[in-house]
Amino acid sequence: MMPAFVNFLTEMLKITSLLMAIGIGELMYRANTLGAETYRFMELYTAAGILYFAVIFPLSVYARRAERRRVQRTGN
Repeated sequence: MMPAFVNFLTEMLKITSLLMAIGIGELMYRANTLGAETYRFMELYTAAGILYFAVIFPLSVYARRAERRRVQRTGN
């Protein structure tokens, strides 16, 4: 059940607000707008990707560890 739950939670983070302050759509829109003004698309998209990764990756690592602990305890 844990992998399915983590996938669901990750998808929810992707489609809902990110950290309850900045939505991924808004984040990419702002990066695009600033990129159009400064012609620095790569830097802004990279920063947006790093921010997004910083939220999703720890959640995935936590879920992987929790799943391993569950398997060790139950043997399933």
